Amino acid sequence: MQRGAALHRAALHALEATAARTIRGFDAQAHVGERAAVIAAAAAVDASELSAAMRPLPARSPANAIATLEQARRRLAAATTPSLSPPAGKP
Repeated sequence: MQRGAALHRAALHALEATAARTIRGFDAQAHVGERAAVIAAAAAVDASELSAAMRPLPARSPANAIATLEQARRRLAAATTPSLSPPAGKP
């Protein structure tokens, strides 16, 4: 379980670091539920599921919580990364 807890902490840290870089005012959110709601809105993921995954490692499958955190981080990064293709009508 220690390994699962370490992976959970790392996934949570990566998600929160991505959110801090990409969401204005994210650091001002103190409560896990508030942080989850802000990230969920930006990443288009379920806020209640994300909130549960952000809490200390749940007794249920740690793999599910870690996967939820990683999915949110990837979606958040994709949603806030500008496209590399040129604007329409530009060469």
